[in-house]
Amino acid sequence: MNDADSIKPLLSAESIRARTEEVAAEIATRHASDDLVFLTVLEGGAPFARALHGCFGTVSQAEVGVSSYGGSTQPLTHPVLTSPLPTNLNGRTVMVIDDIFDTGNTLSMLSGELLTAGAGAVEYCVLLRKTREHEHPLAIDYVGFDIPDEFVVGFGLDFDGVYRDLDYVGVLTPGARRL
Repeated sequence: MNDADSIKPLLSAESIRARTEEVAAEIATRHASDDLVFLTVLEGGAPFARALHGCFGTVSQAEVGVSSYGGSTQPLTHPVLTSPLPTNLNGRTVMVIDDIFDTGNTLSMLSGELLTAGAGAVEYCVLLRKTREHEHPLAIDYVGFDIPDEFVVGFGLDFDGVYRDLDYVGVLTPGARRL
């Protein structure tokens, strides 16, 4: 078995590109005249955010680091900020862009932090949303794809720092090896 055999493809690069364009159009229509800030959750949300940004003209962008998995396939109960929030949020709508809505822990924590920092409103845009009960149910405003409750990698999602650079999303099988 080679390394490619240990990841079962779930979403192709082409389907991700097409859906990203649709999501960007939805956001642009809804927020045509808003003072919107895209806040990318690093590192996983970066490829999705770059793809979304490519569909827009000028939009304010910021990044925030959050540790939510800690090198395992099980999310942390209490994610932590690993970098400061932007300081120019007063009254603005913040669109949090992340790779996946899994437990809801990360987005729930960020929501509270952003509102405390002065954001006027917080919305959520995720590439993937797992179809299961979430520990912190949130209304996700924009979803690329609903997926089964399996551990996925690629297009920003990693396992212990690897597989993040795949241009597709796949299910990591139990016998997966590092590249």
